[in-house]
Amino acid sequence: MKRLLFSIGLSLMAGLILLGCEFESLNQDDDLLNAKEELLKDAQNQGLFDLQELGLNSSMKLDPQLEELIKDKRTVRIGNYDVTFLDMVENPDNTTTFFYNVKGTGVPPSLDSFFLQIPDCTVNPVSRTPSNASSIEGGYIKWNSSIPQNSEANYSVTYPGLVGLGFIEAIVVSGNITSKGEVLGPCKGIYKIQGSIYIDSNGDDIKQASEAGLGGFDIELKDNIRNTVIATTKTDALGLFSFYVFEGNYSVAVVENLVTSNYLPNGGRISENIGLVNEDKTGFDFGYTVDSPAMILRIESGIYNLDTKDAKFWTQELRAQGKGKSVYSRNQLLGFLIQIEGIYLPEPFKFGNDKFATALDIITRPIKSDIDLFLQQLLTAELNIVSGRGAKKADGTNDDEFNTALIRLTEPLACAALGTCPTSAPGSRVKTYDYINAFTVSDGTTVLSSFNGSGGIRR
Repeated sequence: MKRLLFSIGLSLMAGLILLGCEFESLNQDDDLLNAKEELLKDAQNQGLFDLQELGLNSSMKLDPQLEELIKDKRTVRIGNYDVTFLDMVENPDNTTTFFYNVKGTGVPPSLDSFFLQIPDCTVNPVSRTPSNASSIEGGYIKWNSSIPQNSEANYSVTYPGLVGLGFIEAIVVSGNITSKGEVLGPCKGIYKIQGSIYIDSNGDDIKQASEAGLGGFDIELKDNIRNTVIATTKTDALGLFSFYVFEGNYSVAVVENLVTSNYLPNGGRISENIGLVNEDKTGFDFGYTVDSPAMILRIESGIYNLDTKDAKFWTQELRAQGKGKSVYSRNQLLGFLIQIEGIYLPEPFKFGNDKFATALDIITRPIKSDIDLFLQQLLTAELNIVSGRGAKKADGTNDDEFNTALIRLTEPLACAALGTCPTSAPGSRVKTYDYINAFTVSDGTTVLSSFNGSGGIRR
């Protein structure tokens, strides 16, 4: 009997759930928007904006720089009313909702109508709340509903697609007084400037997919009209940078005192005048060459502390694989080879299933061309670096900056000579790698040989 009652209970519960789902599907848009509005009212009263209860993704977890840009723009006084942008939500149905609060300051006259602009960068909204006493007129959403001078109201507008943040016009009509202002809203008026700092291995001043970015460098954004630096950011691990800006006239520049002695700006260019920004701007890439003569001089004069070994040493280690008088165990050597496969570019080193045999072939093959010698010295250098035998600082720690500069200079030369370079990269002016003899394989071999101790004077 208990089992029968339990089964009946489950059936009733399932039926109620299905009925609720069917009802919800009929009223999904209105219910979702009303729920959001009520949630935002409660959240506003508590000083909280937790939208996770509805399973929604608040896109207001913005880039910190964008947050800084808009922090003083969330509330604007229009006439005698404060218009506050509450939030922007990316909905599960691939729409974006913008929420607002309009609040009287206690000063008459009362608000009779409220307008929000529909910018050209999007299309007419799919819904709005409140929906009663509202219409679309001449590129604006109009709410023809009074708000007393000591009262407030909440509004929301939902647009199709995932819409970015921008600025739109808002209008408050109180009696015969019409007041206008700009509030945060969909997609217009906030733009992104993007670029990079990279190692220009072939010296053509065009960012190639194979050319490494330089992370941790400061970039300044300057307002050309005010002749003032208004923001600074660092390049990320891939050497990329970005700024969010309002419409204006701007330039970007590399902060010179952070350019290390290992790099030189290609052609001396460390800044670029962007000019008028009224749309997203990309491709501001600053190419740097590795100062190879200076690197060789520092290596040969003993400025860098080196414990590198030459190709002969590593040939013996790869052959012995931990046996006899080997310095490294087989597992250590295998780990080095795996690390080299992912050290920077996908090529030139992929050792396959028999990693020791492939590595030995590269490091011991008869030298019949410049590329044979170059690959031998490059593999030797990378074995030195991953094993901890690369350049070191005075305190004995690894000089990662120097070691990284060496790899980022030489691996693109190898993939160019072998024809294995990537042909595209995100966010930059990219073309298929066109090898130019600004820094040749022979030059690379000279630097690597000096580093490995098989060419040049060593300490």
